[in-house]
Amino acid sequence: FTKDVFTIYEEKSILAQGELMSTAMVNFYLQEQGIKSALLPALDFMRTNKNGEPDQAYIRENLTPLIEELPDVEIFITQGYICRNAFGEVDNLQRGGSDYSASLIGAAIGASEIQIWTDIDGMHNN
Repeated sequence: FTKDVFTIYEEKSILAQGELMSTAMVNFYLQEQGIKSALLPALDFMRTNKNGEPDQAYIRENLTPLIEELPDVEIFITQGYICRNAFGEVDNLQRGGSDYSASLIGAAIGASEIQIWTDIDGMHNN
């Protein structure tokens, strides 16, 4: 890189790349193993409002059709922590990482339960 300093927007876009690449690799691996999986890009449905809070209605309205289009899929893969803000820019959820993303997704699809398997006790809370 030739830049010494990145804008906050550039930094968030760069940080998002790890999530985007790792979830694509996991999805390809599962498909190679014969598992019916699908990658749901979080940047297509996860959004915060102008106050930086999750836009739950937007998430539900944009996630539900993606899932319904793929009735034969066994496992859905998506990114945690990353989203778009109210202005369409790549952003992040500011807290809780993938645990927080999972709870937002669970609420959006009306899940009766979410399970978070982690190497720390409890739910991470920043």
